[in-house]
Amino acid sequence: MKIEGAQMSRLCGVACALLVLVAMLATATVAGARGRRAAEASAKAPAGDRALRHRVHRPPARTAIVNGTQISIAQAPWQVAVLAEFAGESLLCGGSIIGPKEVVTAAHCVFDETTDQPIPAADFEVRAGTADLLASEPTLQERSVSSVRPHPYYNPTEPLPRADDLAVLTLSAPLTETAGSVQKLALSALGVGPPEGTAVGLTGFGEESSSPPDLNGKLNAISMTTAFPRRCGGESDALYVCASTPSGSLCSGDSGSALTTPGSPATAIGVTDTVQIIQAVACRPGAGGGFANLAAPEIADFVGGSESPPRAPRGGGD
Repeated sequence: MKIEGAQMSRLCGVACALLVLVAMLATATVAGARGRRAAEASAKAPAGDRALRHRVHRPPARTAIVNGTQISIAQAPWQVAVLAEFAGESLLCGGSIIGPKEVVTAAHCVFDETTDQPIPAADFEVRAGTADLLASEPTLQERSVSSVRPHPYYNPTEPLPRADDLAVLTLSAPLTETAGSVQKLALSALGVGPPEGTAVGLTGFGEESSSPPDLNGKLNAISMTTAFPRRCGGESDALYVCASTPSGSLCSGDSGSALTTPGSPATAIGVTDTVQIIQAVACRPGAGGGFANLAAPEIADFVGGSESPPRAPRGGGD
């Protein structure tokens, strides 16, 4: 299926817009894609938690899970929350542990949507070992970020979908690997991505409903099935994995979370970037999600440390 003029918007936090992919609506009007401002924190909230409560209760638009199942961190010990406060904005994204000091997330999570400039590393915080962003679980590990490395070919001003939408964060101190709460996620081997119809899973913090918005900071999971990559990747289909489920959807709160194949251990095949809008509504059951393809050399080489990875082909078949 060839997609013409697909409507898109990013899946990020207060500082970003929903990277929303509208397949099937070639003449649809592109809606404004400005994330919602975080609400004022409650005066009764503990001072140390106020910024986090801003992010959790009133985030902008970064992917989450609708009609998923609440899980413990033991079921996805690679999952982290990527948080930031910058220029009066709040940000919430997901991410995955790929090394003691490395987290992979979406590139649009590390840019200020109002200026298209990178967000300073010092403005980020990563929370690992927790399945509840508003609870102080004994397994929680918090780290600041020393450097942010977006993919060298990612361009925040390009039309959507944007290729190479992923970034690697370097933490200021290594995470302590702990069985059942903080563990590295294996990455997909080089290739072309999974075939259509592959069973995959997604975990993430974020909205469990888009109408009314429901973001409670709990970690959720959903099972999905992969689809034809042209559906979400357009001309950059070699760099995308597409997946959906008729029973649920991605939504607002968690761009950057990993799409995984089941197994012990699980394997990351994609990084969450986009979600489809159906009949002008985002996060509807059946909405397709777009994920940066970790099997593509252009992406895998970058994650491995290269700043000049090979360029993947553009303009795939119908």
